[in-house]
Amino acid sequence: MMATDNKDFMTQMFDCATDTFQKTMQTGMKMQEQAMKFWSNSFGANMMNQAFDAARECNMGDMQKRSHEFVMSTIETMRSGADAMNRMNVQALDTVSQFMNKTFNGVEKPASKAGASK
Repeated sequence: MMATDNKDFMTQMFDCATDTFQKTMQTGMKMQEQAMKFWSNSFGANMMNQAFDAARECNMGDMQKRSHEFVMSTIETMRSGADAMNRMNVQALDTVSQFMNKTFNGVEKPASKAGASK
């Protein structure tokens, strides 16, 4: 009876850990999706403002300088957003890993066949 209880416990803990991992990954993906929507919307609005401002001035040297600054700032903003998402994903995986370690550290491992025959 004890072996069955231990097996049921292990199955429940594995199911719980798998469910937690799945929810963590879904949350991470949802956050990435929302961040991409935010940056896309910000990028589009900012690009339109920059284009109108540049067209008003119509100085080629200044327009080139402002376009370069805009592109560089956009790339930096996208890079920092991607870095933040990567850090959050690493943190989520670390959290799941810690949960798995805490969950399974207290569980006895089944005896191997080789050890049982000796």
